[in-house]
Amino acid sequence: MSKAERHATNGAHEASTTGPATTSADTIEQVRELLFGHEKRSAEQRDNEINERIHALNADMLERMAMLESRLVETERALEAQHNTALENISAAISELGLRVGQMVTQRRGR
Repeated sequence: MSKAERHATNGAHEASTTGPATTSADTIEQVRELLFGHEKRSAEQRDNEINERIHALNADMLERMAMLESRLVETERALEAQHNTALENISAAISELGLRVGQMVTQRRGR
């Protein structure tokens, strides 16, 4: 290779390395991708998996809360029914007691 050819080749090489800043930035970005691309994609994948798990746990929690609320309403209704039944039984017992007391009073007067 002649001296002129070497000078032309060196000049072309210098022109390519001293090109616009975007070429340098692109090169740096390519190097970053080569060095850290896999780790970055792995981290993004783990992040996505964690977010999906959080959403699944949130949905599960909301479903369980709805079930608990439903059971609470059912329990409240059952307790209210038991309470009403107990009040009716107490009322009937008081009425029966009143009748018996009245009968006892009548019997004593009749003697």
